[in-house]
Amino acid sequence: MIPILIDLTRHPLRRAAKNGKVYVRRDFVTAQIESLREIEESDLLRRISIRQEEEADSLKSETLVFLLRAIRNTFGELSFSHIENEISQTLFERIARIVGPFRRDFDRDPNKEERYEDFRLAVVAKFFEKACNALTDEADYAEVSFGQFVVGLARNERKKYLGESKRNALHDEYEEVDTLQSRARPLFSIDINPFILQIDEEPLESRAEFLKHALEILPEPSRTAWVLRHAEDWQIDGPGTEGPTLSAYFGVSGRTIRNWLSSADKKLKNRRAPAD
Repeated sequence: MIPILIDLTRHPLRRAAKNGKVYVRRDFVTAQIESLREIEESDLLRRISIRQEEEADSLKSETLVFLLRAIRNTFGELSFSHIENEISQTLFERIARIVGPFRRDFDRDPNKEERYEDFRLAVVAKFFEKACNALTDEADYAEVSFGQFVVGLARNERKKYLGESKRNALHDEYEEVDTLQSRARPLFSIDINPFILQIDEEPLESRAEFLKHALEILPEPSRTAWVLRHAEDWQIDGPGTEGPTLSAYFGVSGRTIRNWLSSADKKLKNRRAPAD
């Protein structure tokens, strides 16, 4: 591990609570972060990959958020993508467990499983949008109380999705073919090798291999957005657009989606997709 990444003075919390005081990381989180100063990368990856926070030797979610943000703020998007991807996988599973109790709120919806899955992925996307934005301090609270931060995001998204559910329930109930069936496949949970492949200058020979490479190198949420855009031909946004749009799927603006796609394209600039 590079010491500069663990230097807390380089990554201070800036956001203030309602009482005007700046957030402070809990002592056990600070101690755990400091303990990583001399850790070997292989051991760090092993600890990051422990999905259950309750297991021995696991890293706290607040620690993982710190690492994710420190990597982005210090080195940008390309230098430690293999570590970032492993952190993202672990945080995704932990977020999914936290929002699990919200499933009951969708029980009266005729398409409750799909609605809930959309809601869950929207919470994940919103989390990574905030956590990976180096220009704001919105995710500071996630380094202080990860669970409460996620619950707050979930409550906000629940309002949107329950409202959407009420508007669309009658239509969906009598629709023979679900035009949003692609959304039932949660690309966030695809089982892929989290270790990044070495990028070379030679173009890939097959489209399937190119897509596999994209899944390995791109972090969330740009990975899912990029795959849906290029593999499933989803539109970004726009009134009157037929079929699902990325903007509606993630619950963010078209500008945010375009930023995600632009970031993904930069990561894949040395690769090109072969013609169909």
